[in-house]
Amino acid sequence: MPELDFVGIRRSAHNWAGVGGTLGFPEITEQARALEALIESFNANKRGDLVRKLVELQNLFLHSVPVAQPVAVPRKEVIPKAKGAATAKPVILVGDDDAAIRAVIKLSLQAAGFECRTAATAYGPSAWRSAIRPTP
Repeated sequence: MPELDFVGIRRSAHNWAGVGGTLGFPEITEQARALEALIESFNANKRGDLVRKLVELQNLFLHSVPVAQPVAVPRKEVIPKAKGAATAKPVILVGDDDAAIRAVIKLSLQAAGFECRTAATAYGPSAWRSAIRPTP
């Protein structure tokens, strides 16, 4: 039987869990999280369980139907401003190592009326500086 790349499988399961929820596939998110947990506590006697979870996840990829998600509607309320202050939208920092996920989340937040900044990670001073730096 071929060797399993546990690090690669765990990384993929983590990404699938995030993307499943973002794109409206909660069953994929749930199954990917279960797979991720199984890998974290893996022992050689559970190899069959791991293979079954991978097959179940593969079947979900082939047959899942996205759940209806609310459509983001631009906000209509007026943000009150202090006398002499400029009007500013709330700024949200989106940190994720996957550029596609960052892009989807950013578009959704912008459609809802938020100012959005992205970073490959939410940790570190450079991510926070980019979140508070005004857009030119």
